[in-house]
Amino acid sequence: MSEAKTSSWVALQNPTFSKLWFATVTSGICVSAHDTAATWMMNSASHSTLLLSLMSTAATLPFFLFILPAGALADITDHKKMLSAAYIWLAVCAGGLAILGATSWNSDILTDPNMAPWRAEALKRGYASCMALPLMSQGEAFGALALYAEESDALTSRALKRPATAR
Repeated sequence: MSEAKTSSWVALQNPTFSKLWFATVTSGICVSAHDTAATWMMNSASHSTLLLSLMSTAATLPFFLFILPAGALADITDHKKMLSAAYIWLAVCAGGLAILGATSWNSDILTDPNMAPWRAEALKRGYASCMALPLMSQGEAFGALALYAEESDALTSRALKRPATAR
């Protein structure tokens, strides 16, 4: 009787599993980076040990509060439908936050006086136009998604509606 040798990496040969595994690992890295950055910012703003410990609590408490109900829900629902509904809800929330914020764009960094403080750095990196989409929560911006282009007028509403072949 011969024993077949198996590897822990065999599962990654399945394309669906490898995509989900990669997405999960990437998500975990991004969450860890966010938690680290948030704690670093809190430490920069205030050296209070209470506030620093509350940052860790805020990052981990939801897992402890929702892990049992989530496990029970996973046992009684169709997994595919539940995941589909969750991702649709996340997409709707992200889209709503983008729409509710005030989108800002600059069609020509070289000539816009509002870009004077950042012009040298933007031009050094090859940026000619930019757009900022605010990330909002409870009516307040907590960040922004910034897009940059190498050509002027690339990120205007008119240019974004044109097909890529028309440029």
